[in-house]
Amino acid sequence: MISLHALALALPLALWSHGPAQAQEAEVATDVQDGTAPVVAAAAGLGKTAINDASADQQDNIFDGDYITLGVGALYSPSFQGSDDYAVFPAPAVVGRIEGINFVSRGTGISADLWTNEERRNVDVILGPVARLRFDRTSLGSINDPVIETLGDVDLPLELGISAGVQLSNVLTPVDTIAAAIEVKHDVVGAHNGLIITPNITYFTALSQGVVVSATISGEIVNDDFADTYFSIDAADSLASGLPVYQAEGGLKNITSLLLVGFDLDGNLANGGFALFGAVSYQRILGDTRDSPIISVRGDADQYVGAIGIGYTF
Repeated sequence: MISLHALALALPLALWSHGPAQAQEAEVATDVQDGTAPVVAAAAGLGKTAINDASADQQDNIFDGDYITLGVGALYSPSFQGSDDYAVFPAPAVVGRIEGINFVSRGTGISADLWTNEERRNVDVILGPVARLRFDRTSLGSINDPVIETLGDVDLPLELGISAGVQLSNVLTPVDTIAAAIEVKHDVVGAHNGLIITPNITYFTALSQGVVVSATISGEIVNDDFADTYFSIDAADSLASGLPVYQAEGGLKNITSLLLVGFDLDGNLANGGFALFGAVSYQRILGDTRDSPIISVRGDADQYVGAIGIGYTF
């Protein structure tokens, strides 16, 4: 059975790290096009562990073996991280378990949990690889700001890394979990040469056999290379855009909060089938990133995302 961290912890990361440009990372904390997938898929798969414990008289549980959840939804988010222009974007998703490997898509990325934990343990290890394409302000993304467009496109980065953490079960009730994890990624193709560190903590609980809720707080820390690529304004950029010259440095880039609710359409998450979800997220951009003219002049440090969708588990 896929661990809840893959469903709940990945949400923010997925939600804010993607978006046409932002739907890339909300990263379970951050940009918005790539992070949309986990949010959509999570609703259908969220809560398997809690439902297992909540149903003493349950029979077959689809999540006891291999399974796949396919999801699709709509995401309302900024056109790029820091933008004050919002748009609606499609949000496909897939999450599942095959041959003991748990995986979850993250928009234009994917993560897997390769650590096998014993069933019914109260403490589980989270450990696995992460890969992601970041479309924020690339030629494949969406900007919707004529001034920011004059800065030119950012090359498409491929970010590879690892996610590690721990998940505690039965914390406050027999059907809840708290998971704390950290994700570290690095661009391996020289697009921004940056390092991104995303710590996050998620609380999950089942309100019934068919309703689950997840709340996440996460942050995103970046190095100077990342900050310079996305938020600095050099002399040529200033001349083209009219924005003042600015040199961005790394540090804590943002803090994100996410609330997700999932509803199974037949009232039983454990038997698969269709489920609906809704999610809302708020992100506050901080530090040098917030002070960049890209945000302080043309955008907004307060970022909001909303998502709705449907998933099918088989």
